[in-house]
Amino acid sequence: MRATVQTRGRARAPTPQGSAPRLRSRPLTVALLFLLVFTLDAVFRRRGFEDDKSLDVQVVIRLVIWVASVAYALVNFRQLFAMLKQPVTWPWLLLLLWLSATAAFSPSPLYTLVSGFSLLAVLVTVLISAARLGERGTLWVILSAIATVMVLSLAIYFAIPSFGHAYTFHLKSLVMTSRLRGIANQPNVLGQMSGAAALIGIVYYGRLAGRKALALQIIIALGIACVILAQSRTTLVAMVFGLAFYWLMQRKSRWAIPLVLVLATFFLFFAIPNAEFIASKFARSGNAEEIYTATSRVYVWQVAWHLIQMKPIIGWGYNTVPQVFPQYIPTVAPEIIAYTPPHAHDAYLQIAYSGGVIAFLLFVAGIVNTGRILIINRAWSALSILAFWMVTTLTEPGGFSGVANVTTVVTFLPVGACCLLELAAHRRRQNAQPKRPSRKSMAEKERWTISDIEAERQPDLAPEADGSA
Repeated sequence: MRATVQTRGRARAPTPQGSAPRLRSRPLTVALLFLLVFTLDAVFRRRGFEDDKSLDVQVVIRLVIWVASVAYALVNFRQLFAMLKQPVTWPWLLLLLWLSATAAFSPSPLYTLVSGFSLLAVLVTVLISAARLGERGTLWVILSAIATVMVLSLAIYFAIPSFGHAYTFHLKSLVMTSRLRGIANQPNVLGQMSGAAALIGIVYYGRLAGRKALALQIIIALGIACVILAQSRTTLVAMVFGLAFYWLMQRKSRWAIPLVLVLATFFLFFAIPNAEFIASKFARSGNAEEIYTATSRVYVWQVAWHLIQMKPIIGWGYNTVPQVFPQYIPTVAPEIIAYTPPHAHDAYLQIAYSGGVIAFLLFVAGIVNTGRILIINRAWSALSILAFWMVTTLTEPGGFSGVANVTTVVTFLPVGACCLLELAAHRRRQNAQPKRPSRKSMAEKERWTISDIEAERQPDLAPEADGSA
């Protein structure tokens, strides 16, 4: 007779083989993600785009954090592979690999290669953080890092105006303005990360608040204050668009979409005759031409489009605008005076300039595929972040200006959300299917069945032997 062993109590889920327990890896994941986000845009020294790009202490610190983040993700390769094998990541991964490969024909190959590696480091860090911390934990770490940057920026803005205020060109000389720059490299950079933090706090409030509701409210208030002080108009428009999109996508509010379109049409109808007056009110200088030219961005777009036509297939190499644009500005856009653009001031032009049609198609495929999955799963919070990012890409490079920044993290947040949604859907499909016995279990069952039959035949001889005795 075979004895069976039964266990009492609730059994714990076994830890997957080859992976460390989750609680042990959580502090290291939090630390790496926090340091990565904080150091992406935190600047404690100033140097221009045309200055020497040689290594200094700050660059070395960033490189160490990028390498450590990639190494940590590779150590947890099983979880990283589970995220990367989702089709939503394929266009983004191929895009980053191609941008890194453009170092082969870049004027600054090492700088292009390092910039591409920084993008890959951000992508794998966001994915491994989402896998280990979940969406809620990942967002809290990112918000904490951005909040640290905002607090330090506001403190320096009032304590050290020469460092915390932004500068602009006036009559071929730098003049200090009232715009908040803080410890970020540019006011728009600080504005974008602050706007993203405020929007994330609002659209994810129900899932992030809980016992930390006060901290989340402070982060939202800091984000709005930094956007206003940075005077980042595109970010402010993107925030309004993201919030309106999130509100309209709710089940009970979609009826308002036609109403909003009608109101927008009437606004444009009455605004066009007074466009000069309205534009001058939104211009920092009071000149309507600042709005018409998007703060002289149209001239940068002219140069970018001219260069794209020269090399439409493979592009000029990633993060090469400061080296290439000055050669063509005098002939293509002489209106640009005493200023070297750091990027194309538009994500689509930036990608097409850097990697040609190949990079552009991968970029568009990544956006469309990410949005499609979020819409199918009705993930309106993550979709509003994607909508916010897409508005900012109209006048800024959207995290692809060169070396990765916090906007790059915002770019890949919806991608991480899509991976988690796809993995959850895969688990639900597996649980819904009836479990089939494996070949090993069937072989064990067949073996025991044969042995049981042989055991049943032997007792038949036992009574005769006992009777004869």
